[in-house]
Amino acid sequence: SRIENLKTMVVTIYPEFKPYLNPNDINAWAGFRPMSADGLPYIGKTRLTNVYMNAGHGHLGWTMASGSGRLLADMISNRATAIDVASFNPTR
Repeated sequence: SRIENLKTMVVTIYPEFKPYLNPNDINAWAGFRPMSADGLPYIGKTRLTNVYMNAGHGHLGWTMASGSGRLLADMISNRATAIDVASFNPTR
């Protein structure tokens, strides 16, 4: 039903696209976005030696990418972080 809704919206917004909308060319797929149970991403050192994690952002992955990347880079480099990182600890 979600795919049908998307097709309807495309034709509603771009009516001139309708002749090019071939149902046989449409393949539904899901871009799953891993998310942590509590909604906060896992950012930091894991229990494994020299293994760090930056995952679990859910639908905010692209939105949070630069900030979480910078945070992890600071953690790996032993620099002071701009925010408290305790909430993001992968071993929480």
